[in-house]
This record gives sequence, C-alpha cells and structure tokens, in this order.
Amino acid sequence: MRRWPSERLEPLKREALVRLAPHFGPDVPIVAATLLAATHATAYNAALGKIEVRLALYLGKAGAAQVLAGLKG
Repeated sequence: MRRWPSERLEPLKREALVRLAPHFGPDVPIVAATLLAATHATAYNAALGKIEVRLALYLGKAGAAQVLAGLKG
C-alpha cells in the first residue's frame, strides 16, 4: 500500500477529471469529489474504484477499466 502525499496525486487527479468529463459532463466535480479530496493513494484508489463501478453501468466493466487505465495512485 503506497501512501503518497497529495502533491504526488495531483497530476493523476487532473487526468482523471479530463477522462471523466466526456462521460459525466458538468457533474464531474460532484462525481469525483471524494477522489479530489483524497490526500493519500489509499483513499484516492478507493474513490477511483467507486467511480469505475459507476462508469461501468454505462460502458461495461472493460470500457470503464479502459477509460481509467493508468490512473491508480
């Protein structure tokens, strides 16, 4: 389990918002609120997992995994 400080997660958070925008539009900050508030990799990854589940409702598991590939902290 990696416990990176928030500043190491900031680029991942920005990239997540960019990738989620086409799917959630102006609601991205609401959908990603927990992810954006995360200060360590553990909390960030948990929030990303919840977003992936939500995204999978529309894209399927494989599609959601593809959108979020490489974003784990």
